[in-house]
Amino acid sequence: MPKSTTVKSHSDAKFERLDELLQFPGIACFEVQVQVTQQQGFGRFNLVTRWKRVYRQSKANQVWYLLTNLTDIETAFDSYAKRFSIEPMFRDFKTGGYNLEHCRAIGQRFHALALLVAIAYTIATEQSNRIRRK
Repeated sequence: MPKSTTVKSHSDAKFERLDELLQFPGIACFEVQVQVTQQQGFGRFNLVTRWKRVYRQSKANQVWYLLTNLTDIETAFDSYAKRFSIEPMFRDFKTGGYNLEHCRAIGQRFHALALLVAIAYTIATEQSNRIRRK
């Protein structure tokens, strides 16, 4: 979500931009039923903000803003982490290497190709995990 988005935490509060909310590195916040944007048609959501602490010279110098309907912060983080592992896989399957969008296989041939790509992707993922552990 863009940091210029405005939110309001309760009915008598004023709208504030996300990047103007008070944040500290290493601290995550969870606000319930926040009104998002001043435009009509948007309901209330739970808002998770997180600014990861810099650890071993990592470059985590930005705040994450997540809108969710989940009821607790840990579930929201777990779901978002799963999304981050799924998105690269979709990119790899489409335009990032396997190019399944532009293959002309149909029916049985497409199923065989998708199975082959899934096996290749699994082997590549396992190999990268082994390398990362070393």
